[in-house]
Amino acid sequence: MKCEKIEKCPFFNEKLANMPSLTSVLKQRYCMENKEACARYMLVTAGIEVPPTVFPQDVDRAKAIIATH
Repeated sequence: MKCEKIEKCPFFNEKLANMPSLTSVLKQRYCMENKEACARYMLVTAGIEVPPTVFPQDVDRAKAIIATH
């Protein structure tokens, strides 16, 4: 399911430093097909400000951040 947060997402709009080289693959996988698996989506829907260094595939890191809040 396509993510409804795409318009404001710094990752999708390529406004983060050190963007992964496989950005198009990650956008398709997380932003367009499986938003629930996106670490950034997990954080924002938990009401936590997303650090600019968190990328969609950083699920373990997102879970750790959520656990500390």
